Amino acid sequence: MQLLDSSTPSAVISGQQETYQVLGVLQQFLIRPSEDTAQTALIKGRLPSGCVIPLHSHPDIEMFFVLSGSLSVYAEGMNADSWQPASPGDAILIPSNAKHALRNASHIPVELVSFTGRNLFSFFQKLGRPLASLSSIAAPTLEEAEAVFATAFDCGIWLASPEENESIGLRMPNQ
Repeated sequence: MQLLDSSTPSAVISGQQETYQVLGVLQQFLIRPSEDTAQTALIKGRLPSGCVIPLHSHPDIEMFFVLSGSLSVYAEGMNADSWQPASPGDAILIPSNAKHALRNASHIPVELVSFTGRNLFSFFQKLGRPLASLSSIAAPTLEEAEAVFATAFDCGIWLASPEENESIGLRMPNQ
């Protein structure tokens, strides 16, 4: 990847990127925030069948563009606080600090591209494990699951309680 000087019109060229597993979601960090230029990140993600991203919020805005598959999105304040379907070609904007959740209830993976800020990218980067192959996908270890809360706090991310998740129809696997 090449970043050009931010004082002039610039372009980012992204080549082949390594894939990371972030709590069961596969991510490729296409464009990473840098110390002196980009404040935002572009991430390609793959949510496997049955994947649930629990209710949470963060100071960074987050935008998704669904490439393939079907996803359900919950965002507080969006369409009477209900789950909304998102299909290929749909774009979703999650405002700063909006409580939201995602789930893939379909039988196929959902592929999407997301655009977000430095804090959320940092959270993903700290929790991500390089993925050697699709056959090496594994459930998070107990240590990784415990690290989520400390890492979220460090990155300014709020995580819902099991009861708050249940109130929007999410029952987490360990409940």
